[in-house]
Amino acid sequence: MFTGIILAGGDERMDEKKIPLLYFRNERLIMRQIDEMKKICREIIIVTNEPHNYLPIVPREVRIITDFYKKRGPIGGMHAGFSLATNDLVWVVSCDMPFLSAAAAEWMADRLKQTGADVVIPVLNGKAHPYYGVYERKDTRNNIVDMIDRGKSKISSLLEKIDCVLVSERDLETNRISPLFVYRIHSLQEMSEAESW
Repeated sequence: MFTGIILAGGDERMDEKKIPLLYFRNERLIMRQIDEMKKICREIIIVTNEPHNYLPIVPREVRIITDFYKKRGPIGGMHAGFSLATNDLVWVVSCDMPFLSAAAAEWMADRLKQTGADVVIPVLNGKAHPYYGVYERKDTRNNIVDMIDRGKSKISSLLEKIDCVLVSERDLETNRISPLFVYRIHSLQEMSEAESW
């Protein structure tokens, strides 16, 4: 079983609105993500520096936590989530992804088990997407702690330390998985365009 972790940070974007709190196809984006994660996740954790924004919105069974190590960006959020996750497999996503795919996460988990790696990450158009990855919790958390102890907080530093399996767009298409699941919204215009897809 999975623990799903949504990295919701605390930065203001898009005209000072919170991306995951905006409505996408008549549903708050954060709820759209939670609903997709519920298909395969035994627990779901939102990591945010502003939990008061989510408490009135998300179901009570969704855990809302904050960073232990402040001002470390997504690595700090991953550390907090991995520290409190109760399952060995962790599905990590960014809060600005409207097209999460439980099917993609399950397929990536199968690759993780087959290879014995620490993480499976999609690579599309030459770009790796570590904020949509399926991770082995314990060893990855230990490596994150070591990074933080050494003053490092870039995801690239983590990927250099752990055993990564990179899956290509061709791998996904061969398994009938649309690569749209890694799409991220960075503006109101992008959100409007994505709603019509």
